Amino acid sequence: MSGPEKVSKLVSGQFQKAPLSELHTDFSGQPYSVSVLKVGYCVCQADDTFRADGTITLITGPKTVLVDTGGPWDRDFLLTALKGRGLEPTDVNVVVGTHGHSDHVGNLSLFPTALMIVGYDVSEGDTYRASGLSEGRVYCIDEHVSVVPSPGHTGQDVSVQVKGTSAGTVLVVGDLFESCSDEDSWRDLSMNVAVQEFHINTREYVFTNDGKMESVVDPSADIMCTGACSKFVAIPLYVLAPVSIICNIMLFFPDFETKYAAEDRDGQQRITQEVKYMGGLIGGGIMALIPAIHIHLTSAQKCCANRCGMFLSIGFAAAGVVGGLYSLSVASLGLANGPFCLWSNLYHPIPTWGAPFANSSGSYLSDTDMWKWCRAPENVVGFNVALFSTLLVSACIQLILCGIQMVNGLFGCICGTCAGKE
Repeated sequence: MSGPEKVSKLVSGQFQKAPLSELHTDFSGQPYSVSVLKVGYCVCQADDTFRADGTITLITGPKTVLVDTGGPWDRDFLLTALKGRGLEPTDVNVVVGTHGHSDHVGNLSLFPTALMIVGYDVSEGDTYRASGLSEGRVYCIDEHVSVVPSPGHTGQDVSVQVKGTSAGTVLVVGDLFESCSDEDSWRDLSMNVAVQEFHINTREYVFTNDGKMESVVDPSADIMCTGACSKFVAIPLYVLAPVSIICNIMLFFPDFETKYAAEDRDGQQRITQEVKYMGGLIGGGIMALIPAIHIHLTSAQKCCANRCGMFLSIGFAAAGVVGGLYSLSVASLGLANGPFCLWSNLYHPIPTWGAPFANSSGSYLSDTDMWKWCRAPENVVGFNVALFSTLLVSACIQLILCGIQMVNGLFGCICGTCAGKE
């Protein structure tokens, strides 16, 4: 095991690796903090044996996650360390064993109520569930904490990634490294050198390991999984849909009067024709809201990492694109043709109902003096321009979001949602 000397090394050409002080074992953050309860070690002995114990790491936040439990000889230490932080074994929601060696999973029995993730196995009690880890996929505990397959030391090693700590994104890596100055010593204990070397060379996070703690500084490292992206898409759609519906309904009542809608029902046209196409109600409303609900649901972890849901989300997002195009087209026509109103001007002195700007190619939008042609409903031009413009912007955003989800859904079919147990 190395001492606290300084080490620096470039990883993937952009990340600096350096040892951290043994006294610096707590990394605060929102919503999760990471604390090293016990620093592991691996020390060669004169008789060709070696002494080893795994690092024990506690992750606290919305869920309490324990990464590696140490060896059976650490039982009393672990209970005391947890109690010192106001925790009982029953308070731990998730226990992760980075692999099955005794110095990492020697105290699993202390946590019978926790979700167990040991290597690639995920279980609650005697019930085991599919994780996708064996297929190289990330298993997310939530949007901030995830379990990443990193085999090599054994056939089923995993690491735990925590985003948003004071040290950046932290990856608790188990025996991916044996000590702080580990350049090649890990090779002697590796089951598959080539695979482990691949994972060592592609770790682009801050992490702690057996022995001294190391950091790989990456100020921008942050992974948005497809499930989180689905939420990102769905939430704005939830807002845009009612906005479009409300705008469309309001357009039926120019100047906030109901009489024009009533006269229109009696066969006398009083409402702008494009309003009746229901672009906001159907295209920007219903055809955005239904996809939003399904897209949001795809962020949940289900069988096969919800690949079926992600596949279906492509179709729902496509429906959202069609709805957005319809709403965009109607809003554009509404702005181009202008409102239906009682109008007159110098060349048309007798007030009549009609669409005076239908042949203006939208020039009236920049010439507010022309708005005075409309005598009734009062302020109808500004009313229509404001609401149709809102529908236009809303439709554009809807198109972008649904387009993103179509791409995201495709990646979700391949990679799963990265969403874990809520």
